[in-house]
Amino acid sequence: MNPNQNKNKQKINNFVFIMIIIIVGVMIGYFLTKNDSKIDINEERWIVENYLKGNISEISPEKEVLGGKFYIINIDWAENNSGQVEYEDGHISLKADFSYEIDWENKAVNIKDFDIVE
Repeated sequence: MNPNQNKNKQKINNFVFIMIIIIVGVMIGYFLTKNDSKIDINEERWIVENYLKGNISEISPEKEVLGGKFYIINIDWAENNSGQVEYEDGHISLKADFSYEIDWENKAVNIKDFDIVE
């Protein structure tokens, strides 16, 4: 084998090696990104709970009485992005069924339904 053939073979080997490295890097990046975009249900519920805590007075169709301020007592989570929230203001106690969605692009919680139950 002459020296020019060795150089060409070495260039081809280097090119193939670099391409393999690039392909493996792209595959690893894809799988890491894919797994990171999946939010744990507990994290999702924590986000919604904090939204409810900060906005329950505005969300509730019933308003506080006698200068009270609504606060959440309990949340029972259900399937399909829904649950039941118990809240009070020190004078009245209420329960409501709710459903929600999260706009992950804008990082916003949207309460779709909020119905007081007896």
